[in-house]
Amino acid sequence: MKTKTKLPLLLTVTFVMSAVMAFGQAIQDGKALFQKKQYAEAEKKFSAISNSSKDFAEAQYFLGRMAYSNKDFDKATDYLNEACESNSNSAEYFNWLGNAYAAIARDANFMKKGVIWPKAKAGWIKASELDNKHLDSRLSLVRYYCNAPSFMGGSLSSAKVVANEILTIKEAEGHWQLGNILLLEKNTIDAETEFSKMVRVDSNYKRNMASYYVDKGSYLEAFKLLDEILKKDNTDIIANFWYGKACALSKTNLSGGKAALTKYLSYLPSSREPSLAQAHLHLGQIHEAIGNKQSASSHYTLAINLDENLKDAEAGLERTK
Repeated sequence: MKTKTKLPLLLTVTFVMSAVMAFGQAIQDGKALFQKKQYAEAEKKFSAISNSSKDFAEAQYFLGRMAYSNKDFDKATDYLNEACESNSNSAEYFNWLGNAYAAIARDANFMKKGVIWPKAKAGWIKASELDNKHLDSRLSLVRYYCNAPSFMGGSLSSAKVVANEILTIKEAEGHWQLGNILLLEKNTIDAETEFSKMVRVDSNYKRNMASYYVDKGSYLEAFKLLDEILKKDNTDIIANFWYGKACALSKTNLSGGKAALTKYLSYLPSSREPSLAQAHLHLGQIHEAIGNKQSASSHYTLAINLDENLKDAEAGLERTK
């Protein structure tokens, strides 16, 4: 009798262990496929993980990340909400939930923005509370506080609080953020002091300083820094963008600027980096300066298609169409 009762129990334990191992393998296989950007195959692996599995929250997180990459932001928020509900202690889950809501809010109408943006903000705040060293959520919060209207919580003083937190995580980045906030307050002297501290702390931030000079119209200072950066590494893709923009706005070395911006168009920038729409805008300006109105018009059109808020591209298109 003992043998008969032990055998089914042994089979049950074996089955359970096999199922656990299968789910564990599924999450590892899915993550490997995700890293390779083989999203269709990765989705099959993650979708097979049941809500009773310890890996369910992680699977939902990666499904959300893939939906985000595919620009299906509504589906991304569904998956990421599942991830956050299943594991409310992950800063990264809440950070990406904030990112997904922000992506929806950017293209929403005015009324919907007022509903969605606070959800993005809440995700980033939760992420920053869960992890006092979480940088990305704090960078998003600084942008939010600097750009949101006051009735939605926009506040430069709040932005400064978060920027000072960033100082303790990544000092050079903290100086960069504080400097930009000071520029919004029209405090150029103190902003430049922060930028100088930034470069002293980390020389890799010279391209940030160069971008400040470009936007300020101080092209000689910008070219000095950018030439130094690109001489050391001509594949620095962000430096290439700023070099191209400087050439377009100063109308100097137009062929060099064209090559730099064309190189940038082969890159997929993050939301915190110059957009491809901006690259097309400045390529349009270069072609217009050269006298090639047809190519200029084409680039202005592409810029507007990617970002309808680029007024300079609209003006350029009017001049060249």
